[in-house]
Amino acid sequence: MTIETMDTDEPGRRLSHGQPKPDRPPSTSPHARPASARRVCFKIVERAGRAIGFSKLWWRHDHPHATNAAYLERVYVSPTAGRGVGTALVARAMRAAADAGRARIWLRAVGSAVNPIERYRELGFRDVATEELSLPGMIPAYRGMRVLARSLETPAGPSR
Repeated sequence: MTIETMDTDEPGRRLSHGQPKPDRPPSTSPHARPASARRVCFKIVERAGRAIGFSKLWWRHDHPHATNAAYLERVYVSPTAGRGVGTALVARAMRAAADAGRARIWLRAVGSAVNPIERYRELGFRDVATEELSLPGMIPAYRGMRVLARSLETPAGPSR
């Protein structure tokens, strides 16, 4: 299992391992941001050349209950991936956020998603708020969201 990192430095342009993709020249756009100002990081897990999971981390995205924070917007793991992939993605996101100088990391989880919420708690996340999403066509059972956060000053890992 390998975890590939892709940062974005401007809309529609991705960098792999911090280097421009070989088929695209380096950006000369006056809107391109230096590495220290990139806003989003994707981590993609591959096994045997196939993507089996990914995460999306916003470097600077505070919440009223989590300042100087990174926001873990997405964690997706294929149902066939096996155990440990999601935990590895979350742990890598926490390390990346800490390395970027963030003091906290936070995320939203569907309130009825008992298993993922338990995994986040095992990694040191705690409930800090609830939110209600009201998007057109949204299934009512998925509207209740829990906001979980944790300090990045404590080690990433199961808190049992």
